Amino acid sequence: MSQESKEMSAVAVLFQKAHAKAALLERVEEQFVTLSSQRSKLQDELRSLQSEINEELNRLIEPAQSLSSRRPTMQAMAA
Repeated sequence: MSQESKEMSAVAVLFQKAHAKAALLERVEEQFVTLSSQRSKLQDELRSLQSEINEELNRLIEPAQSLSSRRPTMQAMAA
């Protein structure tokens, strides 16, 4: 094999490695986009669940607060 053939072969190997790395980078980027989308969806679902929890807790707490605010008035009326 001539010196020129060896150099061309070495250059071809480098281009193959570069192509493989570029392809890998593209796959990682696609995975990143997919994961980012999934993360956004999960955040939205968590926000929705948090809102539902807050609404339920408010529903449970409000009657108790109104009862405790009425208690001194009822005690004054009984006296």
